[in-house]
Amino acid sequence: MTPSDCLAIVGVSILFVAVIVAVCVTVVAVVNECRKPYREPISGNPAGRNNPKGKKQMKIYVASSWRNEHQQQVVAELRNAGFEVYDFKHPAEGNIGFHWSEIDKNWQNWTTDQYRAALGHDYAQFGFNRDFDAMKDADACVLVLPCGKSAHLEAGWMKGAGRKVVAFIPPGCKIEPELMYNLLDGVTSDLAEVISMLKEAES
Repeated sequence: MTPSDCLAIVGVSILFVAVIVAVCVTVVAVVNECRKPYREPISGNPAGRNNPKGKKQMKIYVASSWRNEHQQQVVAELRNAGFEVYDFKHPAEGNIGFHWSEIDKNWQNWTTDQYRAALGHDYAQFGFNRDFDAMKDADACVLVLPCGKSAHLEAGWMKGAGRKVVAFIPPGCKIEPELMYNLLDGVTSDLAEVISMLKEAES
């Protein structure tokens, strides 16, 4: 082997080592970057919220019915007022919330035993935990009528947990008077008053 061949081999070896070192440095940098805790950009506003920079948002859980035509408007108005709002109909982007029909298309005709079994279904447990986690994370609850048993259970749990709970009865909505609504922090047909009550609790 000639001296020039040796020099060529040495040169290729040095180049190979340099490439390996560069790859290792890049991998280490990527791993360290991935280990950093996530921080939402200051300009980010994923829920369409309107809050002053640096101010902690009050989190609101809206309890209502899938059939309630006012629920989406209430969610939008609360977000426009600067609150962080959990919407059970759209708990995450691209997600349409929990539906019993995903477990059984015939769910409306279940027996008690079938219903009890369905409550333990993985999908039902996932939906329950997602909503319940949002309840535990919220600072207040807005009960939007008309609504059924689940919404009232949610509002009752939140009041028992020490959260502020306000019932919103849309104008023209006919309801049956309930004495135990005295447990709540307010009952109103004015959405602006709902927001005012929440702002008072926030300050």
